[in-house]
Order: sequence, then C-alpha cells, then structure tokens
Amino acid sequence: MSEKTERQLDLENLQKLQEEGKIDKETDLNAIADQLPQWRKSEKAEDKRNLAKYGREKNLDKLVDDPDDVVRYEVACRGRDKDLDKLVSDKSICVRQAVARQGRGQDHDKLVGDKEWIVRYEVAGQGRDKDLDILVDDPAEPVRGKVAERGRDKDLDILVNDKAD
Repeated sequence: MSEKTERQLDLENLQKLQEEGKIDKETDLNAIADQLPQWRKSEKAEDKRNLAKYGREKNLDKLVDDPDDVVRYEVACRGRDKDLDKLVSDKSICVRQAVARQGRGQDHDKLVGDKEWIVRYEVAGQGRDKDLDILVDDPAEPVRGKVAERGRDKDLDILVNDKAD
C-alpha cells in the first residue's frame, strides 16, 4: 500500500471540513487543494488566513501563534481543543469571540467575565444556564438583550423592567 500524496491528504481534510459544515457544499474542493501548496509557502496575510481556514493539523500548529488576529481567528473557528486552550486568553477580541462560539464550557467559565461586552454577548448566545445567571445583570444592554432572547422565565422577570443604557 503506497503512502498518500500531499494532495490526497489535503482533499481528505477538505472533505472532512465540508462534512462538518465548515466549508459550503458548493465549494470546489479541488480548487482549494490546488492553492494549499502555495499558501503554505507564502507569508502574505491573506494566504495564511486561507491556510488557517482550509489547512491541515500541522498547518494550524504553526498558525495558532501567528501575529495576525484574523489568522488566529480562523484557527479558533476550526475548534481544535489545544488551540482553544491557548486562544481563550488571546489579546484579540475577535479571537476570543470565535473561542466563545465554539461552546466549550471551560472557555465560557473564563469568557463570561471578559472585559469586552461583545465577547460576553457571544457567551450569552450559547445559552448555558450558569452563564445566563451571571449575564442577566450585565452592564451592557446588548448582552442583557441576548440573555432575554434565550427566553428563560426567570431572566424575563428580571429584564421586563430593564432600562437600556
């Protein structure tokens, strides 16, 4: 049995990403696979972002520490536990938002108290009860609004008389 080529490995990875819903069903995987070797050699921000979005595990291992916020955002969107463990404390708001969207409880435990309301908003959107119990009293109106959207009676009883900022 012969070893798989880099292209075959890339296509298998892309098919897996498509099955997971991380790539649209209509996307031409062969066209992406054609670009991956070039993106791996490039230092251009756009190429590294695409590599983070479509590359394999070994590519993410390098890109998780990239100085570009959007590259790290794309790595977080891939949802690998070891990357999320690192990126939950990232300096970038958009990266922490992406971590919150992955829905891991251990990340929400940290991000529910994030200094940026938009990160707390993402946590509220996940709907975990213990986070909603905290965020119902959040100082930011959009966060409280997101809590209200979840429709829990106990939150609505509190928020019915809420005065927007």
